Amino acid sequence: MNRPAKFLAAVVMLFGAIAANAQSGVTMMNRAYQETPQLPIAPAAGSALSGYMGNGQRIWEVSLADQTIRKTIEKWAASSGWIFNLEHWAVERDLPVAAQTAFQGDFRGAVRSLLASTELTDLPLQPCFYNNSVLRVVHRAEMCDRMASTDR
Repeated sequence: MNRPAKFLAAVVMLFGAIAANAQSGVTMMNRAYQETPQLPIAPAAGSALSGYMGNGQRIWEVSLADQTIRKTIEKWAASSGWIFNLEHWAVERDLPVAAQTAFQGDFRGAVRSLLASTELTDLPLQPCFYNNSVLRVVHRAEMCDRMASTDR
């Protein structure tokens, strides 16, 4: 075989190998893309929808930056249409947030779960939910007086 023919044969083989590798790479990339599980799309942190899940429930976060249980509930109430102000905290002191956690569900369920964490403290608390969207926090042993005067 003469020199130009050998060169041409080498070029054809090189391009054949490149084409085969390229096709293999495309197949591999396509397979890897198809095998990647679909993840739910979550709202960006800090957006108005942050914390809402695709199934209609919400994630209620407690962080050390909240400092106290009362401030955590104030934050949650403000974002959910409930009224919870300082005068609705009907106990003598507040409890610090000791750890970060999160609760899933609606506002009432999240508040109940958060306050259930106080059961083994010296200040066990419970929520009182009113029809006018006011929340009060009282001692666990205290009855929720649904007729108590609450501001809207």
